[in-house]
Amino acid sequence: MKTYRQHVRSDATKWAVTALAILLIGVILAGIITDGFQDANPYCWFGHEYDENGICAKCGEEKPAEEPVEEPVEEPVEDIVEDVEGNASVYRLAIKKAVVQQATEAPSVTLTAIITPSTAQNKLVDWTVAWANPDSDFASGKDVEEYVTVVPASDGALTATVTCLQAFDRDEYVIITCTSRDSKATAECVVSFEGQASVMNITSTASTSSDGKITYYTINTNKSMTATVSLDNYFHDVTSNRNLSYVFNGYGTIAVYNNIAVYNDGHKGTSATSNIDIETIKNEFATVSLSGTTLTINAKRTIEGYYESRTFQGWGYNYMKLYSHQVSDADTNGTSVAPYFGVTVSDSVSGLSKTIYFRITESTSVSVDKNEIVF
Repeated sequence: MKTYRQHVRSDATKWAVTALAILLIGVILAGIITDGFQDANPYCWFGHEYDENGICAKCGEEKPAEEPVEEPVEEPVEDIVEDVEGNASVYRLAIKKAVVQQATEAPSVTLTAIITPSTAQNKLVDWTVAWANPDSDFASGKDVEEYVTVVPASDGALTATVTCLQAFDRDEYVIITCTSRDSKATAECVVSFEGQASVMNITSTASTSSDGKITYYTINTNKSMTATVSLDNYFHDVTSNRNLSYVFNGYGTIAVYNNIAVYNDGHKGTSATSNIDIETIKNEFATVSLSGTTLTINAKRTIEGYYESRTFQGWGYNYMKLYSHQVSDADTNGTSVAPYFGVTVSDSVSGLSKTIYFRITESTSVSVDKNEIVF
């Protein structure tokens, strides 16, 4: 019996010690979590309650000054950029050539800087212009902006207009520089003067007419017409480097009777008509050549004359003709006019082209009934 009671008391003691240990561990953990044991006042072990003046309402302790938090320092990002040559630099300069159709306008080009990465915060840039060799015989003492200017679309804009105001020596170069306001990295574009043409003209001393749709030259059969091809620009200083070519075209459709029988009694018999595209038979009527800047057109025959010349003899009492019974209109854009021809001259260097049009008529001749008179 004594042993049993001693055993019971021993078990009770064990349970009491275990409970006390659990409680102690819980308090320690709570203190670790809340930093409570750092404070001498047990009321604030689980946190102070500071008023607007920074004084704890529980223990009267003043709120300690907060230690400054160091912000992470971001390393500057190097913008990887390509210029027009594909070199590593800060910008890619994309050039768009402005099409100048009149020689009275100074030629301009749009220059665009593209910053990469596209997420860069500061994309403002500055544009400058300078001689590549300011000490050369030509550039020395000359203000570059009297020859070439660069004007941004707005302050810091990524696009700028480059304008050539005067012709300059073909061995000289002007440098357009684009500079990032953020990283100070730069990219360049080289400007040179070659005298590219901006206008093409084709002129002739022959007279012209108009039918309301086109203005055209009239060339008589077995005659020639010459015209001069000229290139010009704002500076009236055009490079000798050119590559002229031409294309000869026929416009319109003619309708012809396949067979017309003219009988001895004078009446005619006809068969079905055919439509013929002038483009397919253009070389029957004219030839074209281009030598240097001289364009020559040789007229061979009229459309009607070509078909009337194609005759053959029939059987017995009649003969047959193949000829143009009727000439239909060219109706290429809704305006009906008689068929015509055209020559388009192109220059592959400047990309310019010009077209002139012509029609062919019968030559007028004069004769007298006597070669000699004697009185």
